[in-house]
Amino acid sequence: MRKSLIILLLFLCKINVGFTQNKKSDTLIIEKPDQNAEFQGGMGAFGKFLQKNLKYPEAAQRANVSG
Repeated sequence: MRKSLIILLLFLCKINVGFTQNKKSDTLIIEKPDQNAEFQGGMGAFGKFLQKNLKYPEAAQRANVSG
């Protein structure tokens, strides 16, 4: 049920965005970037960054909590 509600809300937001893009204006709307964003150095560098900087809460580690 919750998943269906989220999908419905996303769908309604998409419809709303579509209607606002049909209005004529002087604003340039870019639907798709020429180049996607990428972490400097690629995915390997991103993994190393996460290993170095991502800190799991000590209280969660002690309580053996995951997820």
